[in-house]
Formats: sequence, C-alpha cells, structure tokens
Amino acid sequence: MHYLQTFYFASRGAEDEFFRRQKLRCYDSYYPFTLLPDKGIDKLSFSDVTILYGGNGSGKTTLLNVMAEKLGAVRMAPYNRSNFFEEYLTYCESEMSGKPQICQIITSDDVFDYMLDLRSLNEGIDRKRDERFEDFFKYQKKPKHFSSLDDLEEVRASLLANSKTMSQFVRRTLPDNVREYSNGESGYRYFANNIKDNGLYFLDEPENSLAPGRQQDLAQLLFESARFFGCQLIVATHSPFLLAIPGAKVYDMDAAPVRECDWHRLDGVQTYHRFFEEHREALIRAEEEKKREEAERAEAAARKAAEPKLSPARARLAAQLRERHMAEKDVAALLGLMQEDFQATALANTVMHWDPDRFRTEKGQKEFRAMAFEEAMRIYQE
Repeated sequence: MHYLQTFYFASRGAEDEFFRRQKLRCYDSYYPFTLLPDKGIDKLSFSDVTILYGGNGSGKTTLLNVMAEKLGAVRMAPYNRSNFFEEYLTYCESEMSGKPQICQIITSDDVFDYMLDLRSLNEGIDRKRDERFEDFFKYQKKPKHFSSLDDLEEVRASLLANSKTMSQFVRRTLPDNVREYSNGESGYRYFANNIKDNGLYFLDEPENSLAPGRQQDLAQLLFESARFFGCQLIVATHSPFLLAIPGAKVYDMDAAPVRECDWHRLDGVQTYHRFFEEHREALIRAEEEKKREEAERAEAAARKAAEPKLSPARARLAAQLRERHMAEKDVAALLGLMQEDFQATALANTVMHWDPDRFRTEKGQKEFRAMAFEEAMRIYQE
C-alpha cells in the first residue's frame, strides 16, 4: 500500500535562504541542514517496501527521522536531533495517498529497551518471590485474624499459607515470570508483535541482533506485511536479506547523487560476494560434510528404529562392540548368538577390557572380529 507517495526535503535554495537569515554563527553544526543537498537529495518516491542502503554516516537514519517527525510517527526511543531540527521540518513536504491506521518508527533502541524491560520485570518478580517465602513462614507461625476491612488481604494470605504448600502459596500470590528468549528471538518477536495491519512503518536497521536465519524470517515478515496486510515499509538497512525483498525499491545512499539501484549491484553486497567466492572451496566442502553427517544420522536413526527391542544387557553388548568399530552385520550376528542376558553380560564384560584404539585399522577390526566370535562361542558352549 502506497500511503507515502513522495517526500520533499529542504532544497539547496531553501537551505541557502535559511543560512542568509542566520544572524548568529556560534554553532558547530546546523544538522540536519547541509547534509542532504550534497547528496543530491531533494525528494524521494516510495514503493510498498523502500530500502535506504548506505554505510555509516551516509544519512539514511537522518532521512528516516526527518520523514517520521514530519508525518507525526509514533516514536518510543529518543533520537539524535539538534536546535535546528524543527525549523528544517518546515521546509519539508509530503504527498500522501490515503491515511494509514498507524504511522510508527521502530529503531534498534526500541528492541533493546524491550528486552531490558522483560529482564527488569522478571527481576522484580524474582525479588517479590523471595518476599513471599518470608510471608509464608510468617503467616504459618502467627496467623492473621480479621478485625477490620484493612486486614482483609492479610487474612486471605494467612488462610492461604495455612492451607497450601509453600510452592502453591507463592504461585497463587505472584504472576509467572515472562518468558525470555535469546536476543535474536526477542528482536524478531518484537517486530512480529508490533507491525500491525494497514500501517506506515519506518524501520532503522531492524536486523541488529538477528542471526542470518532470523534476518530471512524478518524479510519474509516485511514482504508479507506489505503484500497481504496493507502495510508500507521504509527501511534503513545493511542486511542483504532485507535488500533482497522481492519488489523492494532500493536507494543507494553511498552514491552521489543518491540513486535507485538493483540490490545485487550495491558495494556491500558485492563485498559479501567476493568474500564467499574467495572461500568457495571450503564452503563446498563444509556443505558436503554436513550432508554426509545428516545422511549418517538418518541412517543410524533408521537402523535404530528397525532394530528389535534389546534388553539392557544385550544393548550394552551392542554398544561395546560398536565402540570397537565392529561392522553392523557382525554386531547382529553376535547378538543372535548371545540370546540370553547372562551370555551377553559375560561377553560384554570381556570385551570392555579390550582397548578400542587397538582395533581402529582394517587389520585390527579383523582381529577383533575373530577374538569376539571365539569368546562368544566359548560362552555359548558352556
């Protein structure tokens, strides 16, 4: 949904007019004046998903803040502004099509504050829990009796302490801890919970704290929010996963003048590409090893599922044999020979004293097979 069609920033002529009216020259910075004209930015047009890409100091966060403030976006965390920010906004204009149900800017500070709030809440509950333990013993030793309405809550707690266990008393009188996730999981959940239908959202580097897999999940969330749920998203990011959102309009803030660019041609994406090309052979080997390990695990799981249920004694024997690198067909043959638990235990007790390192080679495996079968036959014939 295109709520914001075009945004007009202060032109060079407007900035010149501003500086002509300045009588005092005692400021070191007139931010955000002077930042954008040098980049050739006087207006930007937007799509359902628009991405501002650029290195540190390229101005992408400034653009988000200017647009969000001009449009009255809901904001939680404070941001970098100056004495001249409000005046700069008077030179800005926007073209809108329809009105979003919510207009909001979300920054990485919002996500970090959310995670800290969860931890503070749980710490408060933990402190209160310690107090409840003390209350339990206090009310059990000296029950509270009702004498006025002021005593009502304490009487209830007293009755509870004398009719429940300590754990039940504490659980009844305290809320549960809020479940905490990893930083990356919490960050993703924050966006999933706060991006509502039919909204205009400004997102400042939302990939912070997210692992690559979670960045891909976030890219899918943003894509679906725009395509199916009437959202428009304007995102400042370095993440190649967000840059590759299908249909996104990407502005290269490192270019002079700033221009629209295909995401795969951006310098940052090309840097990733060169890095992975340099390590191509190692990555291919790692992928092949991973596939082989997954196949081995699947084979082991299938073998285990197909095996008859072994008694503990025979399972112990099987483990001892496999630890010494015996082939599966020979393990099955010995288990077939050692049908009784006392036989399996006797063979396992003998095998466990044989050093596994002795049988690592092909010659050693043949030797172990011969020794194991010889010992098994002796046990079987007794």
